[in-house]
Amino acid sequence: MEQEPERGVSRAVKAEPPVRHLESLVQLHVAEYQALATRNTYWITIQFSVWLLILTYVTLISAIWLAKPSLPVMYTPFIVWGSGILIQIALAGWYYAGHETYRNLCYVERDLRSMVQEAVGTPQFWQYEPYLAARRPKAPLWSESGPALGLLAALIIAVWVRHALWGREAIGVVLNLPFTFIVLWSLFNLVKRRREFEFTATK
Repeated sequence: MEQEPERGVSRAVKAEPPVRHLESLVQLHVAEYQALATRNTYWITIQFSVWLLILTYVTLISAIWLAKPSLPVMYTPFIVWGSGILIQIALAGWYYAGHETYRNLCYVERDLRSMVQEAVGTPQFWQYEPYLAARRPKAPLWSESGPALGLLAALIIAVWVRHALWGREAIGVVLNLPFTFIVLWSLFNLVKRRREFEFTATK
């Protein structure tokens, strides 16, 4: 008669597939984490590029403004209020990039972390973002609210200096208002998403 394999050997053979499965699963989760980290790097790069774009544009407009005597007066309102619209579009893009960065971090901390923790059996990994989240102030950061407040101040100064509540200038103000609302709404969404991330990362 053939001899049956020992129970210990049989169990060891049966235990190998789940181990391989868990290792493959962890590798997939880590690959997803790396993809999200790369995506966040792109979003942060876009945020820095927005400031570079605004700085370049303001420098160019300032050069044109210094040549103002050679420009027809009718072009001045288009330069002022058109620049306001373009800068606000850029700021809205900056806020959107920050919002998407925190959206990715929320997914990592809320969903991906729980899946990896279930696979490896410990929560002791990916600790840096929770470390930062626990030490950020709960109030809106100046780095978040500063651009929007600066924009509002610039618009108020432009309206006051140019007496833009009537005539053709008023049209420029009215055209800028929807973009101002978009910037403020983007700020609100960014702060809301950051707080969601901080709550998820520190609970």
